[in-house]
Amino acid sequence: MRVICKNCWAKVLVLVALSGKILGQDDALLAVGQTKLAELQMKLYPKDSTSAGVVLQDRGTCSLIKDDSRGYMVIYRRYTRVKIFKKSAFDYANIEIPFYGSDSDEREKVRDVRARTYNLNNDKIEFSTLDEKAIFEEKKTSKVNIFKFALPNVREGSVIEYSYAIESDLVFQLRDWEFQTGLPVLRSDFWLTLIPNFEYRILFQGISKFDTDETSQYGTDMKYHWGLEHIPTLRNEPYITTLEDYRVKIWFELVLTNLAGTKRKYTQLWEDIDRSLANETNFGLALNKSGFLKEIAQKLNATQSDTLTRAKSAYDWVRLGVNWNNQNNLWVSKSLKDTYENRTGTSADINLLLVALLREMKLDANPVILSTRSNGKLNKDFPLLSKFNYVVAHLSLNGQDVLLDATDQQRRFGMLPLDCLSQEGRLVAGRKSRWVSIKSADRRNKFITINAELTSNGQLKGQVINSMDGYVALDERKQIVVLGIDSYRAKLTKEDGVIDKVEITNADQNNQRLVVSYNCVIGEERQTDRFYVNPLIEGRIEINPFKEMIRMFPVDLGVAVEELVTVSLAVPTGFVVEELPKNLVISLPKNAGRFLYEARYEGNMVLITSRVLIRNTYFLTDQYDALRAFYDQVIAKHGELVVFAKK
Repeated sequence: MRVICKNCWAKVLVLVALSGKILGQDDALLAVGQTKLAELQMKLYPKDSTSAGVVLQDRGTCSLIKDDSRGYMVIYRRYTRVKIFKKSAFDYANIEIPFYGSDSDEREKVRDVRARTYNLNNDKIEFSTLDEKAIFEEKKTSKVNIFKFALPNVREGSVIEYSYAIESDLVFQLRDWEFQTGLPVLRSDFWLTLIPNFEYRILFQGISKFDTDETSQYGTDMKYHWGLEHIPTLRNEPYITTLEDYRVKIWFELVLTNLAGTKRKYTQLWEDIDRSLANETNFGLALNKSGFLKEIAQKLNATQSDTLTRAKSAYDWVRLGVNWNNQNNLWVSKSLKDTYENRTGTSADINLLLVALLREMKLDANPVILSTRSNGKLNKDFPLLSKFNYVVAHLSLNGQDVLLDATDQQRRFGMLPLDCLSQEGRLVAGRKSRWVSIKSADRRNKFITINAELTSNGQLKGQVINSMDGYVALDERKQIVVLGIDSYRAKLTKEDGVIDKVEITNADQNNQRLVVSYNCVIGEERQTDRFYVNPLIEGRIEINPFKEMIRMFPVDLGVAVEELVTVSLAVPTGFVVEELPKNLVISLPKNAGRFLYEARYEGNMVLITSRVLIRNTYFLTDQYDALRAFYDQVIAKHGELVVFAKK
């Protein structure tokens, strides 16, 4: 069965008879010693001439077997060969292989490591073999170790190759295969061998068609082979969620086993996940132990009347009273009572404590689980709890969904971390469980007012008032907390001018606009009959955030953008305006954004208004050219000058 979805497709593989036979792989494909003279003579990769290297071959196998002594297990083998063009690719010679295992439970073992570095010496191939002393293990977490080795004698022009095997007991969690890397890949192949009575769902991301897609049968065992050629480099781009959302890869989910006559189903419906979370000790059951909050809830209810004000009081009590330890999680790390008593906790500890307090106040509150932007997008077609990594509080308020996160003292009621704005989350509320939209009404919002005069000696003097709201204000408030008021004031400097009388208003009032104002003197004194002046002292856009000509991935801003600059500039006595920028209004297709620039000369004043508004937060790749051209025009207009001439 094949299921088609937006960015991936899936195939369920079902085998029906038990077999203990291990399917042998072609050792010649996975053995070190395949480097050729022509590869060492390569100077660049023609399809990406700027690349620091190229993966010549990347081959992997995954074989599910039954071992007479150990039971069911998985054997992974990998062979990789890489051409190094530049020093910046030397990191590809430092190999790290994560594997599961602790001192008491060795679930996986790395075996049979072979590695060589090849170099040319007067057109003669020479190679250096990996020394066993260069191989070591490092503990990453209590359950995950890293197997490391570094290939020797690597330099520009080298070819490195290595192979290894992994024995694993984790038949329920097969490893991903990534076709795409930080270098272009000439050819990548993956073989999967399954024995009967194991059913897996196999998910393909970023692949519409394989160069090789073969299925063959050996007795009761099945072998699958997928291959791709000329895979482009996976390059980071600004304004995306995470690169892992776009990497070309395969991953697996165990659907069902039929062992010893007993069938066991592993895949779930979303309703199954809702129920399991409700009965989880470190999630739903933790919320039921909230009696210690009863007295606080009674006090907060007694001092407030309407529902919104009561909810805000609960939010402020947690936000200001419990410190976040900078750790994110889906599960509580301790009891909610411990979090309350210690006044510190993870994001899950804090936000589930908020849910518990709201419930004690008789408000309709429940958890919402989500995957953060940096963790990756969810696919609602495949219910997988493992894809979630964060939880926030949900409040039903007058029929509206209100989402709350109390981990940041600078964040106001109803405002989520930018990393949480990941389209949708799952409301865990028993029979009322459903999907909720995770979008922010807050923008990156700033209004800048400039009141200035041009002196007869060519200096700009005046006042700048920067009024910020939404995520701009949040970022600035965080800087103020980190730096302190005095250091924050000191950082507000101008390369071509002097700033003084810096005033900061509402720094600790997150429900109000943050206002930063200062006086300034811009430019040096000079005597001339003509002045060329850019009146946008503040708020000028000078760099296009979308400067690349080609965009591989959609643009995901997270929140809308609104930037308004108004200028009132007095003309010096004895001068007139000789040239004024022309007015301009441009719009993005489908009303996704708008730029307005208006310049007027009235009396002895030059009045300028610039407004940049980006309504949409998500732009597909076929909309990228319009977005880039939009900012090019904004930058060009913001760079235009007003010309003043002596009468």
